[in-house]
Amino acid sequence: MPCSKMKDEQLLVRPAEKSELHHIVRYFHGLTPSELTAMGADSTLLPSAEQWQKNLKKEHALPPTQQRLFYLLWCTGNGPVGHSNLSHIQWGKTAKMHLHLWAPSQRQKGWGKQFVRQCLPLYFERFELQELICEPLAANPGPNRLLPQLGFDFERKYRTTPGPINPEQMVNRYRLVR
Repeated sequence: MPCSKMKDEQLLVRPAEKSELHHIVRYFHGLTPSELTAMGADSTLLPSAEQWQKNLKKEHALPPTQQRLFYLLWCTGNGPVGHSNLSHIQWGKTAKMHLHLWAPSQRQKGWGKQFVRQCLPLYFERFELQELICEPLAANPGPNRLLPQLGFDFERKYRTTPGPINPEQMVNRYRLVR
């Protein structure tokens, strides 16, 4: 269902269409360096918008068994308001989940919990996952409060480089088993 056909109070999670991947790129490129730092990303590590868009479209075209990245849009009647994505997908085994409500005004409304609750069965079914890992920045309170509420078990706090747009940082590792 297109986001625009929804009622304002409805919250819907659905796979991002190829033509919608620009929303994700625009979100990251629209953040200030301090906003990126607050989520554990580094503006100097972002690929160009054009290259990022090209990479996402290439990944989107792959069959699920070959995808290493996958994006779900979070929608209200006002359009897309955020996304969740998987990275490090190992078909039938594991993947890492990332969570992003785009505007600060949309946070702390309980939406994140509702959106993630809708994401979980989609991820587990589409990729036949046995476990889902989420490693938010240890200093980011939102996801660190949310994940245990949704059944994720805290495993450990450790220093790592989570992905290509992240510097080395302290993360909390959470795990949800099917």
